[in-house]
Amino acid sequence: PAPVRCPGHTCHRSTWRRFGLCPRRARPRRRLCAALTYSDVPGLAVEPDFFTREQHGDIFSEVRRASLMAHGRAGVSDCPARVSPAHNLPLRSEYVPVRLPLEAQLGPSSHTTRSAEHFCHYGQGHRLTYYRGNDNIPRLGLPRNFLDRLSALPAIQQEVRRARQMHRRTPASEDVPTHQWRLTLNHYPSSRPQGGRVGFPWHRDLAANGAATVILGLGSAGRLEFGKAGGFDLSAPPPRDALVPPSASVAPVRSITLRPGSLLILTGPARWHFVHRVLPSGNGGERASLVYGIW
Repeated sequence: PAPVRCPGHTCHRSTWRRFGLCPRRARPRRRLCAALTYSDVPGLAVEPDFFTREQHGDIFSEVRRASLMAHGRAGVSDCPARVSPAHNLPLRSEYVPVRLPLEAQLGPSSHTTRSAEHFCHYGQGHRLTYYRGNDNIPRLGLPRNFLDRLSALPAIQQEVRRARQMHRRTPASEDVPTHQWRLTLNHYPSSRPQGGRVGFPWHRDLAANGAATVILGLGSAGRLEFGKAGGFDLSAPPPRDALVPPSASVAPVRSITLRPGSLLILTGPARWHFVHRVLPSGNGGERASLVYGIW
């Protein structure tokens, strides 16, 4: 099925962008297009052109700098690598704890050190930096209100309420922030002189990572695929195991090209039942993604 847009919205701004006519001063909050949704993967949505080209360039530059910094510090760290006790691939994965001089997304801007776990080689070989907790979420060139904008999206609000009830998570008290955030920074450098980069195998996101997942695409465009693993049943509770063994049978259902500066949102079945992967590219350039999980 073709993607659909919510009724009642005009889409002329996306047409302007397609032909390079959209005014550069247009701000993301003034976008007129509705999100793209897909009937074959309920809960999957794409917000195209969430950031302008200029904003995307600044954000990608900061994200790339943070990844290279984490990779460099992990490579010279005296701290031995640790085996990750919980991750979403059926492979032994090791990380190195790092502390990075990065501005915080939340909290006082004077707190400029973030703690993270850096995987120099994750999955098929890309670099991954994992930030736990609101105080450790780096800003990375994003607007100050970026996380507030994400948490205000109706699909995110509904999924957080529903998932908290399903997983019996108590609502936030006055002493606890309304939402708890985690961030995964994925960095896919070009692997060969002529281009090309690795992918990310079939998986589900860990429940601990968030009730909903929001992915910001950066750098080159990325191709994501969604599928149904063996035993797929939307009428049954979501699988408890996020791992998808290499021998598992997965039937691809939908392929999405995530353009730089666009958001991909996973709620409901797309978040909990379907599996997804990032396809490798034979001639694609450097790419990164910021994966936000919210509880």
